[in-house]
Parts: sequence; C-alpha cells; structure tokens
Amino acid sequence: MRIRSFMTGNFYIPFKQMLIGMKSIGIIGTGHIGSLLAKKLVETGVVGPQELCAANRTPEKLNKLAKESGITPCKDNIGVAKASDIIFVCVRPAEAKAVIAEIKPALTPQKLIISTVSDVKLADLKAWSGIDCVRIIPSVTSEYDRGVMVISFPDGIGDAVKESVMRLFEKFSLPYVTAEENISALSDLTSSSPAIIAAVIQEFAKAASEMSNGRIPLSDAEELIRETLSGTAVLLDKLSQRNAVQSGKTANLKTPVKSPVTSSVESPFDILIESVATKGGITAEGVVAVRETAPELYGKVLTNMQNKHKKVEQSLKN
Repeated sequence: MRIRSFMTGNFYIPFKQMLIGMKSIGIIGTGHIGSLLAKKLVETGVVGPQELCAANRTPEKLNKLAKESGITPCKDNIGVAKASDIIFVCVRPAEAKAVIAEIKPALTPQKLIISTVSDVKLADLKAWSGIDCVRIIPSVTSEYDRGVMVISFPDGIGDAVKESVMRLFEKFSLPYVTAEENISALSDLTSSSPAIIAAVIQEFAKAASEMSNGRIPLSDAEELIRETLSGTAVLLDKLSQRNAVQSGKTANLKTPVKSPVTSSVESPFDILIESVATKGGITAEGVVAVRETAPELYGKVLTNMQNKHKKVEQSLKN
C-alpha cells in the first residue's frame, strides 16, 4: 500500500522502507504511555514485536507488557538505546536528564529520540543527547484508535524524517504538527481533555440527579449521559466528514495535519447546536447558560493547568 504525503502530494513507499535505515524501536519507561505506544505500534503493524524492545525502572510492568505484546524486554536503558534506531523516552520530567545521560554513550547521529516527557524543551533534549529529538503528546484515547498525537519537530530536521515520524502514529491517532511554543496548550486540549470532559459530564449527571430529588439515580444519569456523549461524538464526526466533502477535502480523520488549520466551512459544533437548540426552545436556554458561564470555568481550567506547566518547567531549572 502506498501512502500519500500531506506535505508534497507525492506518493511514498511503505512505512518500513521510509525510515531511512531506521528499523528498530525502543521504549524507555513502560508506564501507561510507554505501554500504550508499544502495544499500538505492534498491534497496528508499524513494527513487529521482534523489532521493538523496552526497559523500565521496575521489571513487573515491563515483563507484563512483554508477555502481552511479544516485545523484547531489556535489562537496562542503555541496552534499549544500543538496540534501537528510534528511542522513545517515556519517563517523568524529573528523570529525563538522567535517563538521557545514561544512554548518551550509545547515541549516534543516525538515531532519533522521541520524547513524551511533559515540559522538557527540544533545546534541552538536544543539549543533553547531542542528537535530533522530537516531542510528542499522546492521548489515552489512542488506545482505541482515536484522538490526537501532537508532534513538535526541531528546526532543520528533514521532511522525510518528519513524514516517517508521523507515519508511526497515523493508524491509531491523528498526527498534528505544531510549533513547540504551542505544545503545552495543545497538551491540555488533547491529552488532558478526556479527564476534563469526563469531569464536566459527571457534574452534568450529578446536577440532573440532584434536581430530580433522587428520582433519577446518579448511576442512571451517568450511564445515560455517557451514551448520549458517545452518540454526540459520532454526530460531530459525520458532520465534519460532510463538511470535508462539501469543501472538496478528503474526509479522512487520520490524514496528518499541520497547524494552523483554518476553514470557512461552518463548524460541526455550530451545526449540531443549531439543529438541536431551536430558537426560543428549551435547549436554547441551556445553551445560553453555557455561553454565559463556561468562559470563566474553562479559563480557570486552562489557567490552572498552564500554571502547573510553568511550575514543572521551573522545577527542572532548579
């Protein structure tokens, strides 16, 4: 199967031949994100299990992952670096510098580091490692082949390498390329948002249960709103695909995109709201309440998270 490049419009040969000599993948840190990436890279056929190795600080998670996915466990981080062309670093921010220092003797210009570490800058990664590094922000929704993979590349990295990196993720997420200065905000919007959305929907269910004076049990309210949320996501997908067809674009949710994305087509959100919240109706009153109160709420949500990013960045400088 040939893959179309969103950058040039040219057709490329299959992924495994695109990696410019990069054939093996290693993962350092098999917590939730590291394990998710390992499983999806193997499950979607990006690499075979024999081409992926991993190491973890504690062996229990690593051995469990190896048993489930067939990947090769390594006894230490430098073993991963020696065996791999692409090295995913999936550790906590406070651990990143030490981990990269540990594997630096095994790094060469032909290798590539892909970091999932929050708030550790590309410049620091390059200074510590001496080689090209890429930052990504995965989402838990990728476990079910949905959601966004935010990607930030360093200046000067070749288009072919960019293309290859994006192809790693396109079978289980939507690759979205952005400048590094946007990555914290996009992390909050895409990676943190499943928890934020769940919290908002849970509060909606609680309010409905409380206003019924308990006649609607909270468990029922949560189940009903979950089902409605699932259907709403499908509706938004269909509206987005319809818009793409009408605007002459490919209606493919897995086509990699670069920021910024602009469109004169009406937003699927607006279309859905207008179709349900008819003027003068009951739902319209609810939408008015959301418009009046939500900006302050979500401003506080995002401010709290951005302040945390700043604290983490500052702690890394100390």
